[in-house]
Amino acid sequence: MSTVTYNGVIMTETEGGEIETWSYSQKVTINDDGTYKMSVVNDGITNEYTSLWAWLDGASKKEQILIDGDIWAIKKLTNKELVLEQTSSSNFISGTYNSSSTSTTTMTFEKQ
Repeated sequence: MSTVTYNGVIMTETEGGEIETWSYSQKVTINDDGTYKMSVVNDGITNEYTSLWAWLDGASKKEQILIDGDIWAIKKLTNKELVLEQTSSSNFISGTYNSSSTSTTTMTFEKQ
């Protein structure tokens, strides 16, 4: 089992008693025209992405959002904070070996 935590500056992954840490930051600019820009600094390497987003259930409900083809549940949406959550599952079967996993990702964005 792997656990990844983030304290706003450092990403930490713990797996099988081993701990690995690295610097991480993410900045997102969401535009009204359905585009967004994301800048990710992962262990000193910067990558920038531009893509699309849309409300899934209409702008009035604001319960789900589609970002780059992924569906995210909106857990909190205020003028200053956005909290998104996504749960995914996978199964692997090979002969008599069967493995499954479920993960939940929560992202919190604060307005700068």
